Amino acid sequence: MGEPMDAPRTSIRVQTSWGFILKGGNQMQGLQFLRPGSSPPPPFFCQPPSLSLTSSGKTAAPTPWRCVAVTLGVLFGVILVVAVVLGILVLQRRSSGSGAAGRHAWPPSHEPSTEAAGEAGAAPTRAAIPTGLPSQPCPRSWSRHGASCYRLVWSLDSWNGSRRRCSRLDSALLAIESPEEFDFVRSQTSLHPANAFWLGLSRRGAQGPWLWEDGSALSPDIFPVRSAATQEGAPDSCAWIHGSDIYAQLCHTPAFSICKRLSV
Repeated sequence: MGEPMDAPRTSIRVQTSWGFILKGGNQMQGLQFLRPGSSPPPPFFCQPPSLSLTSSGKTAAPTPWRCVAVTLGVLFGVILVVAVVLGILVLQRRSSGSGAAGRHAWPPSHEPSTEAAGEAGAAPTRAAIPTGLPSQPCPRSWSRHGASCYRLVWSLDSWNGSRRRCSRLDSALLAIESPEEFDFVRSQTSLHPANAFWLGLSRRGAQGPWLWEDGSALSPDIFPVRSAATQEGAPDSCAWIHGSDIYAQLCHTPAFSICKRLSV
């Protein structure tokens, strides 16, 4: 018997924009880019569309460009990761800020000012300290000490205006009932040495007794009231705390205030 005849070799030459692609042999030997002086082929996901022969001998349509799709996918993933990291950082910063604010003994009040400061010639009036408050913890922006809640009101107003402002908050101007409470109050006001805060303490006449808003007299064992040059000879006087000391002052002088209410 004679030697077997070699199967006829076919050669397909397809020209594309990337050069010439040669296919030869009995079976598909793969694709080879023939481009003189060209660089090594790009990664698999960035390779140009391939051509293949179907069983009918026709050329199949090229596949889509995967390089663009993969690149866009990578960019989208990077943007998503960055957005998640930034969101976590923002949440952590807000959480730390809230924790720091909660450590302040007396959170500041941002109540808008509605009363005109400086009511010249206004004499102090008496108002009973609110009673029958619901049993509940201190509201937001208030701080608790013992059985009472305290709040610094950062709105300049006269003594009467400050008293009305505390009344709208279901409270009264601060009445200090013991040396221990006085130590607590001045430990907080001394943090603001440049500011003065009205107390619920006043008197009629230059020689009248110092009375709290409920009409009770100031105990001399708690603190002395220092005289101020601006109130000498004034018909009525009110008391404020400046730093760690209590001073008599003209009642129409604008100042901040401290409100107090029961916590239980």
